[in-house]
Amino acid sequence: MTHLKQNKQTSAFKKGAAAALLASCSWALPAVAADDAMTDLLNVLRQRGSISEAEFQRMQPNAAKQASAVSSALSKDSLKKDWFGKMSIRGYVQTRYTHVMNDTEGTLTGPGAISLNNRLTSPTEPNIAERESFFMRRARMIFSGDVHDHLFLYAQVDWQAGVNSGYSEALASGLQTRDMYGDISLDQDKEHRFRIGVSKVPYGFVNLQSSQNRLSIERPEALNSAVEGERDLGLYYMWANKTARERFRDLNRLGLKGSGDYGVFTVGAYNGQGLNRYDSNRNLHTVVRMAYPFQLESGQFFELGLGGYDGKFVPGNSTAKNAQQFVDRRVAANFVWYPQPFGMEVEYTVGEGPESIIDYDSEGRGSFRNYRGSALSGAAAGDFAGRNVSTPIITTEKLHGGYVLFNYKADTDYGTVIPFTRWSYFDGARKFAANAPSQNVNEVDIGVEYQPWPCFEVSLVYTKAFVRTNTAAGTGTPIVGGGNTGIYNLSKDVDRLTLQLQFNY
Repeated sequence: MTHLKQNKQTSAFKKGAAAALLASCSWALPAVAADDAMTDLLNVLRQRGSISEAEFQRMQPNAAKQASAVSSALSKDSLKKDWFGKMSIRGYVQTRYTHVMNDTEGTLTGPGAISLNNRLTSPTEPNIAERESFFMRRARMIFSGDVHDHLFLYAQVDWQAGVNSGYSEALASGLQTRDMYGDISLDQDKEHRFRIGVSKVPYGFVNLQSSQNRLSIERPEALNSAVEGERDLGLYYMWANKTARERFRDLNRLGLKGSGDYGVFTVGAYNGQGLNRYDSNRNLHTVVRMAYPFQLESGQFFELGLGGYDGKFVPGNSTAKNAQQFVDRRVAANFVWYPQPFGMEVEYTVGEGPESIIDYDSEGRGSFRNYRGSALSGAAAGDFAGRNVSTPIITTEKLHGGYVLFNYKADTDYGTVIPFTRWSYFDGARKFAANAPSQNVNEVDIGVEYQPWPCFEVSLVYTKAFVRTNTAAGTGTPIVGGGNTGIYNLSKDVDRLTLQLQFNY
């Protein structure tokens, strides 16, 4: 009897010790191996007779549940700890010096023999002015990363951006948001995604190409006038298969001056009034774009693209008599043969948008024409004929333009050298300037980019401006001379030389 009693006490002690051991292990086991370790321990205790088969079956699911809960909790804690570790920081800074060689005052022949100042200006090159010498054009810092399996976050700021909220040409600068968006991926390969926030409007090729990679000093007005600043607040659906996404990445990784991954097919909507501006008419712009990077058996890359947008635009700071919203639509096509080693870019756009006009009749009667001397389209001439006009009238006018660029990429023992030349042309209007003035540009660039190391590059570019409109008039009102006639300033046959120093980090 004593021996039997001792056996019962020993069995009870073993069960109690096993339970205590299980309780302590349930707290102490690492989460990454909790499930397997708990199952192995229960098997050992069952084989030794410390627990019965029924107890083993009853305790096993509890262990699995506990391990799963611990694993889930630690996974969430790991996500919190690793969130910033998944973000990268990079950017670039561009500093320039531009010398305008022969910008002089003169007389242009026009209605009423108007005498105009030929001062050269450019909305995309604010350092072209007599008072400027060295100028920091861009100082970008980018934070990006996959913060979740289905969320890619991208934020870019510019420490040297214009901060004035209107349409002034002032050179005030400060910190500005350039991008702030998230890509929500619907699948593991991230072929289907939605982009939400402030980002580049998916229109054209050169507008999407980063200024960090672009050869020419600035984008051509024919494309950039569609979306100055290239960005707006919107929502887009993007699709690209895995092969295309890898090629988009390779084009920039190999230094071939790609535009980045904005999808093979993209469709969406955006406000349409420009970067960091409120919508003015409760009328969204819609956009669609298709582009594909092909690769030949030789390894040569080339890209074809086609897209367009449609909406209504409200010119800002307007002194025009009929300020309202106007039709704003364009289509653009591009072909890019990437420099391996010879390269070529061709892009062209056509469309219509708001443009200010003036009366060429000194007596206030007759036909209305824009400064280019072409007759107005549509019903504009009939609507405004016979009225005496001393301020601009805005109407919807046709526009067209584009550029052609040739380049050659030479990788040497002393770095990468890329000579290039570009011809750009635009016959339209600058809708983002006050009163949407007419704009005509005809220029040729000849330059070279030298990159001794990935972190630094220097560019030297000579530009011949055959014609360029000065759209930087303070109020956007045309220069007037004699009666009620007038046109915006024009610069003709002006040469300039630009040196740009850029470091990347």
